[in-house]
Amino acid sequence: MTEERKDRRHENPERAAASDRRDSPRLLMNFELRSPETEGFIACSGDVSLGGAFYLAKEPPLPGVLEVRVQIPDCALGKGASVTCRADVVRTHRNSDGTWGVHLAFRGLSLEDEQVLARFIDSYLQEKQTKAAITE
Repeated sequence: MTEERKDRRHENPERAAASDRRDSPRLLMNFELRSPETEGFIACSGDVSLGGAFYLAKEPPLPGVLEVRVQIPDCALGKGASVTCRADVVRTHRNSDGTWGVHLAFRGLSLEDEQVLARFIDSYLQEKQTKAAITE
């Protein structure tokens, strides 16, 4: 599941302005998380960019550092790839439906992994633009 995340119409104009300042487009996609207290990764989906990720959780995460693994689809770059790094939980908020919004900032993303993620984002956006041009 991957789609470009459009600007969300936040009720708070300051949050909307902050989202407009992002350097990297956000894609809605699947990824995996692991906390230092757990052995295995758990699957989730949310927004992923070069700088971090956002996801919804039923419970708030423990504050601190998580490990994030993003699987790049086989078709995106001609072969499958996996990007793994640590991420700081920089903010959480409770939504009206009881879920928790969790904002992560990547840290320790290797140059190679950053390039893989950037190429994936670029190729996805180019493919989307090509499809839009064809349907016009």
